[in-house]
Amino acid sequence: MEQICPDELAAALVNLVNDGGTVSSDDLMTATARVYGWNRRGTEITTSLSYVIDALLENGSITGDSSALTIPSEE
Repeated sequence: MEQICPDELAAALVNLVNDGGTVSSDDLMTATARVYGWNRRGTEITTSLSYVIDALLENGSITGDSSALTIPSEE
């Protein structure tokens, strides 16, 4: 986990949300773990992914809450 740049994780998370439409935070973390070949999501992985998801929500790259994340619509 420590060898993956937060910006790379952010890009993977945004792409997965974009591909999936609307996804829960838990499903998004599971899908991201699979992309990186992690069989389990331990505390370190879950904490890191949660941090990046929170940052993406804060900067507006994704929108919603833990049960339904999506890409903001372009107006």
